[in-house]
Amino acid sequence: MLQAFTNIIDLVTGDARKPEQNARPASVPMLSHFLGYRSFDEEKRIFHQVRSKGFIIELAPLVGANDRVNDVIGSLFSDILLPGTKFSVTNYSSPRVAEKLQTWALPRYKASGVFQTLARHRVDKLRNGAWSTLASDGPFFVRSFRVLLAVGISDGSGLSTDDLLTMREGIISALDSIDVPVKEFAPTDLIRFFDEILAPSTGAGDEVPGYNRFDPINEQCIRRDLVTHVGRDRLVLEAQSLRPTGSSVDGVPELKDYVPERFDVRTMAVRNFPDRWAPWDSQKVIGDIFNPKLSLPCPVLQTACGVIPNQESSEAKAGYKFVRTSSLAEGKGVKLVPKLRTEAAEWQFVADRVKQGEKLVSCYYAVTIIAPKGRGEPCERTLKAL
Repeated sequence: MLQAFTNIIDLVTGDARKPEQNARPASVPMLSHFLGYRSFDEEKRIFHQVRSKGFIIELAPLVGANDRVNDVIGSLFSDILLPGTKFSVTNYSSPRVAEKLQTWALPRYKASGVFQTLARHRVDKLRNGAWSTLASDGPFFVRSFRVLLAVGISDGSGLSTDDLLTMREGIISALDSIDVPVKEFAPTDLIRFFDEILAPSTGAGDEVPGYNRFDPINEQCIRRDLVTHVGRDRLVLEAQSLRPTGSSVDGVPELKDYVPERFDVRTMAVRNFPDRWAPWDSQKVIGDIFNPKLSLPCPVLQTACGVIPNQESSEAKAGYKFVRTSSLAEGKGVKLVPKLRTEAAEWQFVADRVKQGEKLVSCYYAVTIIAPKGRGEPCERTLKAL
């Protein structure tokens, strides 16, 4: 009886009070079905997903960092993000550099004369560097690095929308203190970012896709002409190469062949993490500017995801691991497994940092290469060399 009454309310209001439990079966599997984005709150600027809600902000990439920047970034995860919050940090080396180049060239075009000529030649040179190396002894491409921070709360986590807004204000204030500008993402920005990842070479670079607030966002994030081939250890994405440039000739839209149009997508996890990793060492993950052979060979997507625990669970887990590894390191089994002493020292270090107020965050780190078809193997070898 209660279920029937609930169904009547859903028919009248056009929506359900609870999030979706199961996705609707589709006749044709679509890549968009794996995305949870459904709607966007224009007033609070929050994305609503299948069983969660959150926000996305874009940050200016940090070229380097000192101890103060390290403390501020650490406070984001230890103080600002509440227990039960899920986060994702994404770093993408986008080959779509036309918009950045146009912003740089516009004032020089207005100056005309020799400045306009120099700007035109330099823009043509750098634009060709998106897919053709600028160095003769290794990969040296032009990239626009984008850093995104996504924060969300699941249904039933005990956190409310007000908590989500408070965390966003705290993150923006903390990043502003270290001179890191922040941009809040809207649905159009999200759709455009997915388009940059799945079809990096298509589009004029400054196009803005249409957004319909009455349709689910996940269905608008994926191009309708995108073809996905699923392999054993990779995906092959193919989109139409003939696309409008955004300009017209005699009232007719101008078309251009954007290549490459087929991409080999491979995702890799980290086998061994370094013992020490300082914030200023992060510049190594985007390649060596002085050694072209150690530069990123193709568009690379780096993602770090995690869940913020409470302080009690962090202390309990760190203490349990420290006691267990210490007891094993003092026993006879250390002769068979010498690395037990190293693990005991690591967990002692972790337990000391947790007592100082830091949290033991459960994280996952992955690296995805989006290489043109036929260059997957050399790009994978170059990335592993980094």
